[in-house]
Amino acid sequence: MSTRENEIRQLQRQWAEDDRWQGIKRGYTAEEVIRLRGSLTVEHTLARRGAEKLWRLADNIAGAAGLLDDHAERIRFAGICEHAGAVAKTSAAYASAARQF
Repeated sequence: MSTRENEIRQLQRQWAEDDRWQGIKRGYTAEEVIRLRGSLTVEHTLARRGAEKLWRLADNIAGAAGLLDDHAERIRFAGICEHAGAVAKTSAAYASAARQF
């Protein structure tokens, strides 16, 4: 099996199994996505890790036992806003450090 076929299967599996993608309607296939990707993989490690952490935080808050949906949404929104502020401060610190080089 080629690398491209592996990527297609991996993307299909991710769309099917990952809660993050449940309920998403797509007008395109995994084959089309892989075909249109460039030949170089660009990795944005800090952005990916931050997004994964934010998703876990939001998911944990919404899943907490005993919370009504509306209440959980308000808590989730507050957590997202708080996290966004921390990310902005961290990004500014990295940018400041990068300018020194």
